[in-house]
Amino acid sequence: MPPLPGVVFGLDGTTYTTGPQGTVSVTMEHDRTAHTLAVVSTSVDIGTHRYAFYRWTGQRRPDEAYRPAVTALPWRTDHTIDASFAAECRVAFSYADQNGRAIASASLSSAQVQSQTGQDYTLPLTGATWLPCTAPTLMPVGPRSQPITYRLKALVTEGANIANDGQEAFTPLRDAHPILTGYYFDLRVQVQDAFLGGPAGRSVMLRLPDGRMAAARLDAAGRASFGHLPRASYSVTSTGGGVAMAKTIRLSQESTVAVRMISDDDLGLGALCLLLFLLAPFMPAAVRAVRRRRGARGRPQGGGAPDGGAADTGPEPQPAAPPSAAPAVTEPRS
Repeated sequence: MPPLPGVVFGLDGTTYTTGPQGTVSVTMEHDRTAHTLAVVSTSVDIGTHRYAFYRWTGQRRPDEAYRPAVTALPWRTDHTIDASFAAECRVAFSYADQNGRAIASASLSSAQVQSQTGQDYTLPLTGATWLPCTAPTLMPVGPRSQPITYRLKALVTEGANIANDGQEAFTPLRDAHPILTGYYFDLRVQVQDAFLGGPAGRSVMLRLPDGRMAAARLDAAGRASFGHLPRASYSVTSTGGGVAMAKTIRLSQESTVAVRMISDDDLGLGALCLLLFLLAPFMPAAVRAVRRRRGARGRPQGGGAPDGGAADTGPEPQPAAPPSAAPAVTEPRS
């Protein structure tokens, strides 16, 4: 199980080969001897599938279920023993983003899937590989081969896992060429002056998930863009003409991020404001000192009006009258 032609069994040293239906029948006289049955072809290759012995069903001893040979078989009545084989399928993978755009295998560092039984498998990034694609299962009607389903666990590029863990599934028995999906998005950056508004800076630096840096030139409006980035966390920093301010984002869709930058104009304005702040406590005293010096410059020597005019010294003196002539003395005449 599954029905495989050409599988060789040995019964007490005599070999028998299964036919097109995957069965072989042996008839012997009833006896009381213990017989030994072994599977000789423990592995069988058929094109894109290869099979390996897994277990027996119907053997006498439970502890021999997973051994290639079973012993102590009686020959007293008709009996059927099943040999179950697990299958591996040859699978070739390709990779694409969510829009169907091919992802170069050279840009990937690893790919990992997990089977429905919880076993992890690391895939080759190029070429084909063999994956278990059927597993024998005991059913009420007997053993049956059940297809194995896998889910994409990780698809790593530039240090980031771009797969949706556990969401994408495929079954190798039905699909020998699955396409695994990784997620990429575009990022647009707008750099603005932190205080004055408007565009700022000359370029923008992007730190990638693996620590490498990517640069883009800003246009006249302070904009730049990065296309087809792996879904991951990034750090964006503006450069040129001021103090950079970094911003971290989680890129999980097409996004535009605004980055602030302290420009040289901002620094000059800030320095002026700081200077005014520091000088503010001394301003009243400075104003009073200036007024005093201005008043001193306008006052005349020896005293004068504070406003620079003539000093008020009282009524203007009048000029003294000339002395009058002495009265003439007339002597009497005789």
